[in-house]
Amino acid sequence: MSLRSNGRSGTPGAYNNGFSDTENILDETENAIEVFNEKSLEEKFTYKKIKSDNVLKSSANYLKKYYKPSPSCAKNYFFKRFPFFDWIRKYDIKQNFVKDLIAGLTIGIVHIPQGMAYALMAGVPAINGLYVSFFTVILYVLFGTSRHLSTGTYAIVSLMVISSLNKYSGILYPAEGSSGGGHGGPTGHSNPTSSAKGDPSNYISNDPVAAKVLIAMCLSLFSGVIQIIFAILHIGAVTKYLSDSIVNGFTCGAAFHVVVSQISTLLGIKLGDNHIPFVLIGDFIEIGKNIANTKIATLIISIISIIFLYIVKIHINEKYKAKLPVPIPVELIVVVVGTVASYFGKFNQKYGVKIIGDLPLGIPTPRAPPIKLLPTLIGDSIAIAIVSFAINVSMAKLFAKKHKYEISANQELVAYGIGNIVSSFFSGFPACVGLSRCVILDGVGGKTQVYGIFSSILVLVVILFLGPLFKSLPNACLAAIIVVALKAMVLEVTIFPKLLKKSKMEAMGWLVTYLGVMILDVDVGLYIGVGFSLLLVILRSQRARTSVLGNIPGTKVYESIDACDQAKEFEAIKIIRYEESIYYANVDNFKYKIIKLSGVNPANVLKSIKKQKDIQEKLAKKAHEAGFDDLESQMNPDNIHNAIKLKNIILDFSCVNYIDSQGVNSVIQLYEIYKEIGVKLHLTYCKQTVVKSFKKQSLPEKIELDFIYVSNDDAVTDILKSHNKQMLPIKNNGLFQNVRINDEDSSYPLSVYKTTRDSIEEDDNEFYIERF
Repeated sequence: MSLRSNGRSGTPGAYNNGFSDTENILDETENAIEVFNEKSLEEKFTYKKIKSDNVLKSSANYLKKYYKPSPSCAKNYFFKRFPFFDWIRKYDIKQNFVKDLIAGLTIGIVHIPQGMAYALMAGVPAINGLYVSFFTVILYVLFGTSRHLSTGTYAIVSLMVISSLNKYSGILYPAEGSSGGGHGGPTGHSNPTSSAKGDPSNYISNDPVAAKVLIAMCLSLFSGVIQIIFAILHIGAVTKYLSDSIVNGFTCGAAFHVVVSQISTLLGIKLGDNHIPFVLIGDFIEIGKNIANTKIATLIISIISIIFLYIVKIHINEKYKAKLPVPIPVELIVVVVGTVASYFGKFNQKYGVKIIGDLPLGIPTPRAPPIKLLPTLIGDSIAIAIVSFAINVSMAKLFAKKHKYEISANQELVAYGIGNIVSSFFSGFPACVGLSRCVILDGVGGKTQVYGIFSSILVLVVILFLGPLFKSLPNACLAAIIVVALKAMVLEVTIFPKLLKKSKMEAMGWLVTYLGVMILDVDVGLYIGVGFSLLLVILRSQRARTSVLGNIPGTKVYESIDACDQAKEFEAIKIIRYEESIYYANVDNFKYKIIKLSGVNPANVLKSIKKQKDIQEKLAKKAHEAGFDDLESQMNPDNIHNAIKLKNIILDFSCVNYIDSQGVNSVIQLYEIYKEIGVKLHLTYCKQTVVKSFKKQSLPEKIELDFIYVSNDDAVTDILKSHNKQMLPIKNNGLFQNVRINDEDSSYPLSVYKTTRDSIEEDDNEFYIERF
């Protein structure tokens, strides 16, 4: 028995019938290679039962583990749910106290102007923002796990709140003639239906400001409860459907909405109701109609504030942040200077400059939000709960990674939820992490959550004693603070070209979300973004990548023949890797890809066999009449079976993590239809979860499990052995190489023929044969 030298078949990149590496081949009597398939594995080894990943069971187990009272877990549970009492015992006063004190006072100073500004933007009185900045911060100290998060008010959530409030203008409270002025703050985001006359009996208050506060309280309560439920059920992973590109596109578009909503305040004009569904377009139309009414004094205040904020923040704080012990509190300077100038200059009385008005002293008496609004506000509450958590936890992970400590995403949900719930009883609205405050906190050297105590004390002093001093503060100063704070976020639009180079799919997700927010509205854009993100996941699974694999000579490695030049296919064997789980949505694509890449369509082959049988019957009949009885044997349709070059298909399931009942049925269908034409189907690298699905769907009753091999190499080895081919060890590197021994009896035919005559005339004895 001789060995042929290495050669190529007619198909590029394929091993020939008699392939061999001719160097240093050991004698074929060396130790044989042991081949494993699923059946032999189960006979030889013992496998434990695999627990299924059931969401309901895992949630139930979580509840049983962490919420079942017992003396042994009470202490751990207490410290887990109240992390403050755990880390405060290890607090290093010498190392951290001074830094936390400085950071706390710095953040407290930032909280004061931002709290009032974002409250006005949310459509509620300015003092309510200080309530949020006090309660949510002090509660986060007790329940939070991140050392560098600054919770409180934030522009994106404030925009979502005002968007929700404006939906119910004229429905839950009397419609206002304008969206600017007073406590409500300018937004320009009036609902298209807000002008519709509602039933006064359904109003929760005849005072629009009081009604807005009640609705905002409900949003805070409901979103907090939703976050607590997420924490209890351990399903904070729902935010994973908000990819970074979706969140970035959403915040970038929302930031633009915020800036546009402040234009009316910066110009000192009133905007009418927006009666079209395209919010930004409606806003610009209203601004264009009323721009002639711009108050010059308000415009001058706005321009001076923006220029001063920009110069100090960008050209001083940013440029010299390494030299400055703490950033210059430019927002507080604008608030103080603006208040003093407005008070002594009587801007409101003389020039009609709108001011924030009275700020009541003290913490308000707690009151329950109107629970009856739950069915009305549940959709907005869910959106706010998810978006705020996604922003919060992304920032928490960022700083945890930077400073090398761990956070608990589930406990973060508890902290945010409790903060929102408690705040809702004190006229608060939904809270969120302030990105600029987090950066400042990290920059001034804050070390632990203790900073939040000092920050809250400073805000509390303003609430209890200093509130009335800000009565004359112009709204334009707060609008300027918001606009400058969001400059970087608005300019995030410039990342789109970079994102497009990295990943077209992610770039599409960003663009669709951004356009949805910009063209329609903030909440609608978010839903579109999430929907598109899920659609991309589905499309990726439906149109999974599929590769034909070949063996790299001298190794057991199988790589894509398109990716690796050295990878070679075996003749009569096709190895195909399907790179996605198989379920009802992609079973058709799975079967299509396998049939296409195998190069043999069983349906076409069976059709050809049937056609040849029909022709054979006609020819046999005519031959018998003409006296040629031996023609029937020459036209045997079984020759097509024997002439098909492909004899084995190996499906590499290394990337298949899950297969449902329809997926199992598709495998059975492929196995049976290829078997009809003499082609054997084999599976490799099946995970135990996949094998378990096979058994649940009774596959072993239809097909023996010995068609499932441990690896591609095992499958190829067994196939070659069954055709008197051998796998011999190579002496120089100790690796097993596929060696084809010359055996004429088992060689596959190189030519395949079929008849192509579709019909035969009664008097025509001719027929045609051509290459198949």
